Amino acid sequence: MRRMEAQQGEERVWVGIGSNEGDRNENVVLALLLLSREAAIRIHGCSRAWLSEPVSEVPQPVYLNAVVEVGTALEPADFFERLRRIENRLGRRREVRWGPRTIDLDVLLFGSRIVETPDLRIPHPRMHERHFVLYPLSDLAPGVRHPVSGLSVAEVTRRLPPLEVPPKPVAWGRIPRWSTVSTATSSSRA
Repeated sequence: MRRMEAQQGEERVWVGIGSNEGDRNENVVLALLLLSREAAIRIHGCSRAWLSEPVSEVPQPVYLNAVVEVGTALEPADFFERLRRIENRLGRRREVRWGPRTIDLDVLLFGSRIVETPDLRIPHPRMHERHFVLYPLSDLAPGVRHPVSGLSVAEVTRRLPPLEVPPKPVAWGRIPRWSTVSTATSSSRA
């Protein structure tokens, strides 16, 4: 996969993206488009799309998940606020914890930073146990180390317990063709 080099003062950030309401592909693509239009954020790459079962007792449709790698000079709280604005613009409702979502944008890793505030925890506190996060993150950053455990993304992914219905990669429907975005191909990693 073609990768862009980080610019001076930029930190690499990995964002989990998920949707299971409405046109999931369109929701994810629109989130990527809005993210790409943020002046202080540069998209470096996007994983394959993955279909995954919800991790919730709340009845809901299957998710379309991906991970996007970006570069930014923003501080974590400012970056998080930009993600919230994109979610709101795309109709995200926060009525039921772990309920269905038009779009969900989660900061997974922010360089090697560890952030713990009432509104934001980085690295994402449950990423190490979520197949739907680690499979697409492994597409982009298998060698990146978790700042708390010290394990690489690939190592954490290998430690996941098997699922009855694991996430599966699927073809993107209408992936944007930005010059700054390249997607991992199905031949890049299993």
